[in-house]
Amino acid sequence: MHEKRLTSQLLKYWNIVRRNRTIPDVRHINPSAIEKLWAQCFLLSCDNLRENFSYQYECVGPLVTDFYERDMTDQYVDDTVEENVHLSLRRLLHQVITQHSPVDDEGNFLKENGKLMKYRFILMPFGDDDGITHVMGGLSFMLFDAA
Repeated sequence: MHEKRLTSQLLKYWNIVRRNRTIPDVRHINPSAIEKLWAQCFLLSCDNLRENFSYQYECVGPLVTDFYERDMTDQYVDDTVEENVHLSLRRLLHQVITQHSPVDDEGNFLKENGKLMKYRFILMPFGDDDGITHVMGGLSFMLFDAA
């Protein structure tokens, strides 16, 4: 059976480009290989020169922009995410960094317009011999009328 879920497809791709390494090199990301999924992806660069990691959006797919209702390219995660989402995202990014492995999550929240947003996402580490340099994410979501 062909898996349709975005998180499963991206995890499969991550394992293919990883080969026998602990984590794949960011240079092995080939957007054309995941062309149908790329619009739902984002790429964060990781700055670990400070005590706490900071994450900057290098690339943001148009469907991710739709989810956040703004383009976050070149912005830092800490400056772009609402507080309730921020703590969860920071916790999951920390988990990816410390475990050197993908993390997925799903949930829902009520948007300001009264719509119920259900989402799933995956975060996957990329790096080199010096550690994690990037985190690639994939996001799928649907809006529902709140009952």
